[in-house]
Amino acid sequence: MARSVREMIREVLAEEAAEALAQKTSSGERKRGRRPGYILPTFAEFEELTLEDFAFLRTAVGGGVSLKDAFARYYGNLYFDAEGNPLKPDERRIKSITRVVETRMIEIAGASDDAAVRREAEILALPLPDDAATEPQRVAAHMDFNEWATTQPEDFFSERELIEKYQEYLDERMAEGADKVEIKASARVISRASALEDKIRAISRLQTELALAPSPASPVERWFAQRLSAEFKAKGLADLGALIAWIQGRGRHWHRDVPGLGAGRAARLLGWLQDHQETLPALDTTLPQWKPKAPLRAALKPLAPSPALPVLASDEVGGVATVQGPELRLRLAPAPLELLLVPDELDGRDGLFRADGVNVLNAGNDLQAIAGFLARFASSDKLRTLEAYRREVERFYSWCLSVREVALSSVTQADALAYQAFLANIPASWIHHKPTTRDADDWTPFRGQLHPRSQNYALGVVKSLFSYLWKIGYLRADAFDGLLPRNDGKVATPMDTTRALHPLDLEEVARAIEVMKARTFKNKEGQTEGVSSREAISHRNQFLVHLALTTGMRLAEIASASLATARHAIVDDVETDTIVIEIVGKGERKREVTLIPSAMTMLQEHHRHVAELLKEHPARLEAFQRSLPLVVALEAAVASPSRAISDDGAMLAHDDCGLSRAGILAAVKRFFAQVAKGCDDHARKERLAKVSTHWLRHSFAHEALRCDNTDTGLKLTQQLLGHKNINTTAGYLQQNQSERVKAALKINPLGL
Repeated sequence: MARSVREMIREVLAEEAAEALAQKTSSGERKRGRRPGYILPTFAEFEELTLEDFAFLRTAVGGGVSLKDAFARYYGNLYFDAEGNPLKPDERRIKSITRVVETRMIEIAGASDDAAVRREAEILALPLPDDAATEPQRVAAHMDFNEWATTQPEDFFSERELIEKYQEYLDERMAEGADKVEIKASARVISRASALEDKIRAISRLQTELALAPSPASPVERWFAQRLSAEFKAKGLADLGALIAWIQGRGRHWHRDVPGLGAGRAARLLGWLQDHQETLPALDTTLPQWKPKAPLRAALKPLAPSPALPVLASDEVGGVATVQGPELRLRLAPAPLELLLVPDELDGRDGLFRADGVNVLNAGNDLQAIAGFLARFASSDKLRTLEAYRREVERFYSWCLSVREVALSSVTQADALAYQAFLANIPASWIHHKPTTRDADDWTPFRGQLHPRSQNYALGVVKSLFSYLWKIGYLRADAFDGLLPRNDGKVATPMDTTRALHPLDLEEVARAIEVMKARTFKNKEGQTEGVSSREAISHRNQFLVHLALTTGMRLAEIASASLATARHAIVDDVETDTIVIEIVGKGERKREVTLIPSAMTMLQEHHRHVAELLKEHPARLEAFQRSLPLVVALEAAVASPSRAISDDGAMLAHDDCGLSRAGILAAVKRFFAQVAKGCDDHARKERLAKVSTHWLRHSFAHEALRCDNTDTGLKLTQQLLGHKNINTTAGYLQQNQSERVKAALKINPLGL
């Protein structure tokens, strides 16, 4: 019986584990327990090749993705240790695995009764031409080939014939005295590129013919190890369809009913099922039983499933296998801009107010004009403005297409007035009160009725759009010019600076922090040694509140602040031990923030906890050490399948490990909820439950002015808070009700 690919891959991985074991044994580091790299059997062994094998080899041969990323993407849910952590072999081992998979694929295809399959095996077995060309030579060769190809009759030669003709062309140039080194380099580059395409095409065609894919009727013992499949069958789960239905019904803790499986291996099994959703029923993890009920006290383990594998289907005409993956479905308005399907008659090519000739955006329709308008904010890195403007523009454009049935470039002033009335009374069908993703079928543009100020803001954005399109020559009239905002007789509401902690509140907070510091936490083994995630989160939240109270930073400023900008403060021309950091505040204004010694001590302790918790996760630890965010995320988002944070590449690609704005607000709320529990005063308990990060900013401002309420103190407080206008800072003096009342009580000329 021939050995399976999985067995051979495990042998390669075992070699690396044995080297690690020998190294640890010689250094005396080895601990008791399972040997490094030990793998509990989860999946069955079989001779056939699976989709994972073809996808991995195609990526490894084609390049564009590192071998490590290719292994993690396609084999991450198949090869992992006893805790479910994906194995991460070095590049030398992965090259060995690549040769194992390719050799076995050639053997299986070469033994086929189908002559076409055997031909593909022969192509796959051919060695690639030598790749000795330099990068400039490769670029020059491809440019020369593409330029030459344009001189040939279109669709007259096949791809292989075109390569042969190009070789003849190079021979002629060499005979004419062209540089032989350059000609030979070009020939090798094009020959190698052609051979590489042949190999990738062969792998795709072989996948269509040979790949073993799971189906709902597949017996569980066909895919899972004997012990695991026996547990499933004992529960009456004979095939994959029944297993998926049972898992979906049990919810996020389904694995607890399978003895010996564990959360880590269960996550890998679940990831494998999700990888094969093209041939298996999809798991609906939006059901109530999949929602976290409370924060989980879990260790940091990489539990995120790998991206879904592609399924190839053969083109009946050309016989070439192509990817049949999930696609975002365009739909009619109302819909997000990126998913909007615009009817031809409403796309604006022949809009009533389209200007004649070209425009500086070179926009041919309304959607392209909108994209040009929004692109300005993306290119200038004004991402918050981009998000806000995109929201209002897509609301208006969806309304134009679905309610008024008019192109944007045909909007009249009557339409503008109608939209103003629409914003004042939004239909229920346009409102979805619960958050949802932009690609969800139940997405709607609004989350509720708009406040009059929000209505005026929305109209202001649309007015800005029309004014811009008129100025750059896309429109010859501005339907929103002269449109007046709503006026409900309300005056502007001044900043409410009274939402701040009182002196007795601050005493309660300080007392609560001392109590929290005295608590004893146990780690996941039930021991007090080391740091537990609960202890790290508790300390981080204490530091977060202290940081906000001693710096006055806004929520967004805390979220984006980094220790990477830290430097020692210069006081009276002398460098001190005090640390200052640079932050970017409202209006992209930069300022320096001072970290007082106690805050700096708590920050260092917080970062020490982070480094200890992440020592088993080098990729995430590296991301943290590279960016050094002030406040670090120690759990995944509440809606995630697991509260654990992983080394997953997709997560790290857009993540500097810093706690998000929503996470910071939630942490502050959690902290003050704990403080309120220990408070006997009912009124104070209610106040503390309302505290947000801006309350802490107001408290900082009041404390700064209490220390010095002179003109100099006011100017310094303005700089500390990052206010553009000093009148904003003066509002804290004007609205300090406590001080006003105390002063008024002292005024009694009659002495009554």
